[in-house]
Amino acid sequence: MSWAGKLGFNQWPALEFDPYAKFVPDSKPNSDTELPDYEDLSDVDLNEIREQNWVNEELVRNTFEIVQRICRDVD
Repeated sequence: MSWAGKLGFNQWPALEFDPYAKFVPDSKPNSDTELPDYEDLSDVDLNEIREQNWVNEELVRNTFEIVQRICRDVD
């Protein structure tokens, strides 16, 4: 008996697949996927972008150091 037979498909509805099911999109679009309007970039502060890049680089650097420490501790 396969693992699916042991568990039973009734217990795991995510394993059921209906190839003829109708696709129903979300009722409203996800705002996270909508791109901002980039037509007018006159109010963009380049120093703010640079500062955010530095913050992101520092975050990545700190995260990498933490991962390296964890790897050393595991070894």
